[in-house]
Amino acid sequence: QSGDNPSNGEITKPSLTSFTINGRIIGLNEIPAGTVVTLSAFDTTNMLFQTEMAVDENGAYSFPNLDLVSGQVYQLTTNVDGVDYSSEVLHNPELNSDGSVELPIQINKTTTDNSSLFAERMHIFFDFVDENTIQVVELFVINNPTNEIIIPVNEKEPIIEYKIPEGAQNLQFEQGEIGTRYIETENGFGDLQPIEANSTTQFLFAYELPYQKKLDLTISMPIPVEAAVFMLPSNSVKLNSDKLTFDGSRTVQGMDIQTYSSSNLSQLSELSISLSGKIKLTTKNEDNSTLSIIIGSVVLFLAIVITILWTRKRLKVKNIGIEEETADDLNASLDAVIALDDAYKNGEIPESAYQSRRLELIEKIKRLQGEN
Repeated sequence: QSGDNPSNGEITKPSLTSFTINGRIIGLNEIPAGTVVTLSAFDTTNMLFQTEMAVDENGAYSFPNLDLVSGQVYQLTTNVDGVDYSSEVLHNPELNSDGSVELPIQINKTTTDNSSLFAERMHIFFDFVDENTIQVVELFVINNPTNEIIIPVNEKEPIIEYKIPEGAQNLQFEQGEIGTRYIETENGFGDLQPIEANSTTQFLFAYELPYQKKLDLTISMPIPVEAAVFMLPSNSVKLNSDKLTFDGSRTVQGMDIQTYSSSNLSQLSELSISLSGKIKLTTKNEDNSTLSIIIGSVVLFLAIVITILWTRKRLKVKNIGIEEETADDLNASLDAVIALDDAYKNGEIPESAYQSRRLELIEKIKRLQGEN
């Protein structure tokens, strides 16, 4: 035999069929009694299983006898004082010589100071419910660049307050409802959901406005916005605003979409928009006004794809042909985001795991975009 020595603690990849995840909750002086850690396992788009265990007095935990399967990802979550915390997402674990891997959960400090929050992107999509009703869907990609979790001051003072136009009806949310996660305010509603440290989260809501061949409305920025994209079906009503630039029309998933953009919008600044013309409905859909249809088939996909196309145009990228292999990978990642959103909407994935996995996919899409 060649006399290969054991790894003596060095990182190796032994030929094992199972492994163990060990770790500890760090960042707390005292571990609350009854603290539980949940392990979630996923393949590309679906949750495979969940299991949980109570930590010991030092915050330590161990999940043994896990199947070592290529392509599976793992994440740990816990809740301390009503705030959810999660570990890094574990891909293709690099095991120690004993067949284990360390996966800690960092507990960050909390703050009520929301001044560091900003929206990397804001997407506004106008959809037509019927000839006299427009639905406005607003999507924000919110970034917390600090090492602290941002929490509300109290149950009556939200982290972010969103204004909605006067006369808005049928307010809907992707997750949560008024009275739980949200509170009503004088000009709209406020969000009480804590925002994790060093995180990027997505927030989406919609409302309807009456339309009689003309509508003037104002969109207010709840936090600073780096880039804003406005979308509406082509060959429909006209959009006018002296603060928006027309970026052209594109066909996405069989829909002809007009896009407009702006950038570097300060908190509480306002965009005045005028819509005019007769609504032209191309199809009749009884469920057209339901938020789930818009989220699943239009907004989430468009938000990613339009951002890619818009960014390319703004950067004046030339020769944007995508090699076949990269294009397939990009399309697969976009499909994975949509499937993941559907799974979360159906209650199949906890929020902390969903947000982390989604961020991983979005970062991959950004990476693929950059390669092109």
